[in-house]
Amino acid sequence: MWPTVLIGAVVGIGLWIGVRRYLRYRRRHCPECGLELELLSETADDEHLTDTQKTEEQLGSVDYDIWSCPNCEYTLQLRYRAFFTRYSACPKCKARTKSSSTAILQDATEAMSGRKEITETCVNCSYRKVYTRIIPRRSSD
Repeated sequence: MWPTVLIGAVVGIGLWIGVRRYLRYRRRHCPECGLELELLSETADDEHLTDTQKTEEQLGSVDYDIWSCPNCEYTLQLRYRAFFTRYSACPKCKARTKSSSTAILQDATEAMSGRKEITETCVNCSYRKVYTRIIPRRSSD
């Protein structure tokens, strides 16, 4: 049974990746003149990105594709969030540049709960938030 489940999972993931790749890189046409758009390289697309978007790309939390028309000045910007990243959306600037770190202030024991301090900071803006959370008591199992 497990080999069948494993094979099914691998095939399903492969299909999902293939469909996602097709949808991302399929041909696109300019709505202005009808010509086929060209996908700009990672270095060439930087001139179309804001500083915030460049920061997201440098961190690997978001990847931007810029499609450009070779005939007119039309450009299409598409945003792709990374699936596995330590960065999340910042509540202040909305960029995916916020990270969190945790420090244990007091370990939890079987007799009492503990405490941890969580620090959230944004690489893109001045956002910073520090708060504490309770760590539940350890079970005696």
